Amino acid sequence: MIYYLFIIILGLAAAVKNHLKNDSPYVKYAPPFLFAAFIVFGALRFEVGTDWFTYLKYFNNSVKLFHPEIFTSDYLFKLFQYLIKMLFDSYLLFVAGVFVVSFTLKYAVLRKYSNNISLSLLVYYITIFLYFDINAIRQGLALGLVFFSLRYILENDWKKYLLLCLAASLIHLSAVIFLPFYWISRIELSRRSYLLIICGALLIRLVWESFQFDPDIIGYMLPKEYLGKLKFYISDKYFGRPIDLFSVAVFQRALVFFSFLLLFDKIDINEKVKRLLINASFLSFALFVALSMSTDIATRLSFYFRIFEILLIPAFLAVSAGKMTKLSILLCIIVYCLAGLYRMLSITNGGLLPYDNLLLHLF
Repeated sequence: MIYYLFIIILGLAAAVKNHLKNDSPYVKYAPPFLFAAFIVFGALRFEVGTDWFTYLKYFNNSVKLFHPEIFTSDYLFKLFQYLIKMLFDSYLLFVAGVFVVSFTLKYAVLRKYSNNISLSLLVYYITIFLYFDINAIRQGLALGLVFFSLRYILENDWKKYLLLCLAASLIHLSAVIFLPFYWISRIELSRRSYLLIICGALLIRLVWESFQFDPDIIGYMLPKEYLGKLKFYISDKYFGRPIDLFSVAVFQRALVFFSFLLLFDKIDINEKVKRLLINASFLSFALFVALSMSTDIATRLSFYFRIFEILLIPAFLAVSAGKMTKLSILLCIIVYCLAGLYRMLSITNGGLLPYDNLLLHLF
């Protein structure tokens, strides 16, 4: 199956990179090859993704873009959709264009900050690529802009940071939750403080479980379109179902956060980057738990911080340890990714199967 073949290629590439010096020709040429492979795999997919036919309908109706009941939110995304419709009238070009921009933003960050880009792409593959860049393309694009803002956080350029966050929120309104991270990323918390806040997140979950939350309380703050979505994501039997606190999804986030927290002092990377990554992982876990009475809300909002796992998880290989220990860590990460892929492909009507590509229709 092509999904498992892709993960094997990325796993082998990550293992080879881990044993080579940075001046090796492989280190120079492998990333562009993997970039091209993702472009072919993602941009040229055909009728793959749960949102494929939904956005096809939106695309065909985009000629009505400036209707007062349509042009109410997600302005940048709808404008891009409108321009492709008017200029080329090609939905395939629209899908490819969204993916290329979204993936290139993420790849640019990995090229600059990842200590093992092949491993980062492997983690990206099972967290962001399959879930958002294939199945929820609008938020995938917003995630790309949010992730790209990492550069301006580290350069202390809050103006460009806010500009990117604004652009992301004009693509998917949920991106506003990332606005405070420029300042939160710098906060140094003790292990006790992290644990106390996580207990607070658990308390929020229990309160939400005990008292029915009425979305109309904050309705005046949201566009009509988003208020309707919020009500749907809270009340729907599938998207609004609560997350079991002992589920695999909660365990995954807890495992990554607590492992990084325990090894924090032994991981040899830039201190500012390391502090940012631990705070992002912490927010991903805490938000997921606090909002876990609604699967979709918890997942969508927490992923603005979970996306940093594609830098954090490879950073485990920067731990001060011997080669065998690092090899064991690498194998654990690959098994973690394989388990994640299995879970994604096991989802009924997950939009990933069967996979089809435009290149297959040329022969």
